[in-house]
Amino acid sequence: MNFIDIKRIAPSIIVGESVIFSTKYKENLKRKDIISFLQDKGYISYADTMINTIFVKKDKLI
Repeated sequence: MNFIDIKRIAPSIIVGESVIFSTKYKENLKRKDIISFLQDKGYISYADTMINTIFVKKDKLI
């Protein structure tokens, strides 16, 4: 599944909603497919707000 065309658009920072909303669970579940996709494209999970994850391109970190 492609979420973004990383070959054409390669932003330094991506903020994505990575939580799966559900009224059945007390815990927020993360969308591992989005996280894995961006990690495979050279991004790291830099911060997490419990709803959104902030990804930063590895080569842009100082």
